[in-house]
Amino acid sequence: MEKYLRQPLVPLYKPGGGTTIAVKYLMASKPDGYTVMVGNPENVTFYPRIVKGADYGTDAITPLFGYGQVIMAICVKEDSPWKTLNDFITDAKKNPNHFRHGSYGAITFSHFLMALINHHSGTQTRHVPFASPGEMTTALLGGHVDLIAATGAIGGLLNANKIRVLAISSAERTDLLPGIPTLKELGYPVVITFYHGFWAPNGTPQEIQNILIQSGYKSLKEHHGEIKKQYFDIEMIPAWADQEAYKRVMLERKQLHDYIIDLLKIPTYDKK
Repeated sequence: MEKYLRQPLVPLYKPGGGTTIAVKYLMASKPDGYTVMVGNPENVTFYPRIVKGADYGTDAITPLFGYGQVIMAICVKEDSPWKTLNDFITDAKKNPNHFRHGSYGAITFSHFLMALINHHSGTQTRHVPFASPGEMTTALLGGHVDLIAATGAIGGLLNANKIRVLAISSAERTDLLPGIPTLKELGYPVVITFYHGFWAPNGTPQEIQNILIQSGYKSLKEHHGEIKKQYFDIEMIPAWADQEAYKRVMLERKQLHDYIIDLLKIPTYDKK
């Protein structure tokens, strides 16, 4: 994007608070196009609802465009008896609350993915939350859980024949994980991805927004092969969404999060 903007893009990391620190920083920035945020719809559609004191809603910042998706994968050990997700579901139906599914934390999307599969398949598995993706994966390899819902960092284990991927959470198959079916095509109406994009402060003039959007579009289009390789190295998929499409993604995510919050009875805070 620097090539097309003719300006340097300097990363400024604002971690913490379930992404609310970064969002509040953007909200307080001048709407002049010189401060933008890289994030995903969950920053405004989900995390503010479960983080006390966020005090903002889905209209807190302005979405510009989407550029890449991180998918989730249902994984088991390579020596597991389950060759497909339906194999696991069949056994889980016969043995309610017997099998353990690991996540990288309670009230995370790793937790939610298996909860949705259980809901739609009529199965019951025991949720075992861990403090990080690394701990979750180590528990799987050690046989402490039977199945995990992972985001990234599985390619090396897959290539080393340490794990088997049964299904992915994207709407369509991807050559990032060739040959792996989606949950949707297996009959489970579950699509969960992290759709990363650029955001601007509210009040940013549309002509400035358009300059940023065009620079993102040209970057992804004219350097697609290079970007795809770099994204695949970090297990992300290039995926362009213009401003209107990204706004639709945000609304779809909000509907999904509302559904999950209601299904799992997740405590929330009132937002304006």
